[in-house]
Amino acid sequence: MAPLRPEEPGSAAAYLCVFLLTVSAWMALPGPVRCGSVALNRRGWEDRTFDLNGGERGFLPGQKAVGAGSTPRFRRALSWDKQMSLLSSSFVLKGDATHNQAMVHWTGENSSVILILTKYYHADSTKVLESSLWRSSDYGTTYTKLNLMPGTTIVVTSFYICPTNKKKVILVGSSINERDQMLFISTDEGSSFQRQSIDFTPDTLIFHPKEEDKLLAYCKEGRLFASADLGRKWTLLQERVTKDRVFWSV
Repeated sequence: MAPLRPEEPGSAAAYLCVFLLTVSAWMALPGPVRCGSVALNRRGWEDRTFDLNGGERGFLPGQKAVGAGSTPRFRRALSWDKQMSLLSSSFVLKGDATHNQAMVHWTGENSSVILILTKYYHADSTKVLESSLWRSSDYGTTYTKLNLMPGTTIVVTSFYICPTNKKKVILVGSSINERDQMLFISTDEGSSFQRQSIDFTPDTLIFHPKEEDKLLAYCKEGRLFASADLGRKWTLLQERVTKDRVFWSV
């Protein structure tokens, strides 16, 4: 067997020149080149047959996508554009001009109820000084301001929705001087509320992921409470608890 020998330098250089000439000729050709189902133009871009608006893009002037209207992806994009429509409406929440925070909840699951809690949060004192709770039963076309305790000013700081039964809503509130702490419990998507006085100030409520009436309440001073009847009765479980380590074990 003859020993293998490296090619001569002159022959390798000739092959390189032929390759470079071939590439140069390819770059000079007009129009896109098909590589499978993707079109590449001479500048190395990938031509896409449609964008989010269903139109063509990425082609040079005078060029047209080949078979773009017949691709399943293109047809899906056009169908999606026809199906999507946005209906908007506006409603002024009167009296909340100074409020700088809002919590919005839509129950979903074929429900037309939307709850909006607007708040005036005072950054220096880190407290909520004012709040208003609005409820809509027609997908947000109109809203009604709820009066939780007629004749008494109540400040609602947050609300919580049961993950397994979206009709169950709990508001966390207090009197304006924070002397009286209370919960407002609803089982009908906020159509009515039952006031429940409590002797602690909850910082966070945690619903059980499966049992809809079980709750944990964590306080800033490190106390942890539990309820098995949707917040009507509470039991102190533990003190000196770290907030980040509070969770349900299922």
